[in-house]
Amino acid sequence: MLDNFDPLQVLTTMLAYLFALTGVVANGVGTFSIEGVNIGMTLVSMGGQALTLAPMLAIVSLVGAYLLNNRDFSDFNDLQTYIAGIGIVLVLGTALVPAMTAFVMGTAFVGWIVLLIEAVSFSIVAGYWNGA
Repeated sequence: MLDNFDPLQVLTTMLAYLFALTGVVANGVGTFSIEGVNIGMTLVSMGGQALTLAPMLAIVSLVGAYLLNNRDFSDFNDLQTYIAGIGIVLVLGTALVPAMTAFVMGTAFVGWIVLLIEAVSFSIVAGYWNGA
């Protein structure tokens, strides 16, 4: 029964759930708190930009999925490289660029579109999508 058990896949799946949850909060389409800790809380604020917990957790999830699955961008075809790159830019941009944060969080429709692109990017980086 446990012959095919891969703990790295379990960890990657857990990171996928964390990434999706933090994406909902980071892109302004929902809120989430557990045990009184809101993952949308501000960690630090400087220069008019508030750095919140959600995008930092999203970045950690994305990097963790990349490292756990021993992926290399040379493994990707062109389309996968573009989508993964755009997703990474969106995650970092919504966390660090005030104008991008305001644009994405300003409208739920834009937030959902960005979340969809980020989710596809995560699936590529984590190794869930191997074909074009």
